[in-house]
Amino acid sequence: MSDIDQRQMPLPPWIEHNGEHVGKFRHWAVLPGPAEDKIRVTAELMGVANICLEDPLERLLAEAEEGQP
Repeated sequence: MSDIDQRQMPLPPWIEHNGEHVGKFRHWAVLPGPAEDKIRVTAELMGVANICLEDPLERLLAEAEEGQP
């Protein structure tokens, strides 16, 4: 397994896992309660985290394609 493969391998599952959490947080954020604002902010920040993970994944995939014959 190449270095690129090893670096990109955990990213897709992490992105998917974070996305599942974002959906659950958004569900709970619409329910009235003392933490609804904090939960909403957490959902948004996890969405930003996914964007931050998608960028290096795209770069690694592009790098892998360039290295292929």
